[in-house]
Amino acid sequence: MSRNRLLDENAVCLYKMDRDGAAREEDFYRAAYELLKAVRPDVGKRVVIKPNVTVPAEPDSGIITHPTFVRGTVAYLEEVGVRIEDMVIAEGGGSGPPAYSMAPHFQVAGYEALVREKDIRLVNTNVDEPVEIEIAPPIGPSKKMTLSKTVWGEGRYVISVPKMKSHWLPKVTLCMKNLMGSISPIGRRHLCEQSRPPHLNPRDGVSEEDYVLWQEKMAEKLCELSLAVQPDLHLVEGVVGREGTGFHRGRNFETHLAALGTNAVAVDAVLSFLMGSDPEELSFLRKAAQWGLGTNRLSEIAVYELRDGEMVPCRPLGELAFDPPFQTIRGRWG
Repeated sequence: MSRNRLLDENAVCLYKMDRDGAAREEDFYRAAYELLKAVRPDVGKRVVIKPNVTVPAEPDSGIITHPTFVRGTVAYLEEVGVRIEDMVIAEGGGSGPPAYSMAPHFQVAGYEALVREKDIRLVNTNVDEPVEIEIAPPIGPSKKMTLSKTVWGEGRYVISVPKMKSHWLPKVTLCMKNLMGSISPIGRRHLCEQSRPPHLNPRDGVSEEDYVLWQEKMAEKLCELSLAVQPDLHLVEGVVGREGTGFHRGRNFETHLAALGTNAVAVDAVLSFLMGSDPEELSFLRKAAQWGLGTNRLSEIAVYELRDGEMVPCRPLGELAFDPPFQTIRGRWG
């Protein structure tokens, strides 16, 4: 257990900004910086920041982790003594050539401008040297996974910085799913497609029964990944949340929220509830709890919120739940 109760495995820290209306550039910066400053994580000397930049999308699209949120993260790291040359931003997206190159993703998303300003190294995990990790699932034989050496090599303090979104398959994409971008090489990364039952041709339509089966298979893949890799910190950008498919079909909500925790399952449980889902019913969180990766029971999670610069016990979570709740658009086709 951490000496800082806010960083205990079953603790989740929220920052609900006290404002309405469209998110401003400064809101993204402040959400990350103020939350980190209030929690005071004891970060390592070599830091890898893993955002969500899966497609070439504009900073304000709601589809990617906003680069200014990462800028606020970098500002905190500098303040506590991490040198710029010891920071890396690493991500991989897309499905094949020319997406093996992350240049269009980083440029459109505003990350190239960020690294020019701060001279931080950008790493494309699509083509990064892989490191092999063996896992032992609770059921079945042991397996091996290959992951980005930049992200999961020795001596790294890894901060996962997901975007708060709906997703067409697992229903939400938060901390656990954000780890997919660190799988290398890219051909082994597409867990959604790898989870598809062989008899399904999605273009022909998917029955409710088959969709549930697909979700269960995806849940198993995400849990295997979470067995292999566990970031030191999860910092979720929900200043603008997005409902829909998780990609271009959908709409944004100005939610003005950021979240932080050390256990992906606990953070995902709290945020999925705020988004309108029951974390005990979501297949990937239910399986994660069964595998001992964390708790998806809200009653077992200590939730704090930032008020007047201090972390205090959170008000009843129902008061923070988003209204209307996030909706999911099933299927990325058409």
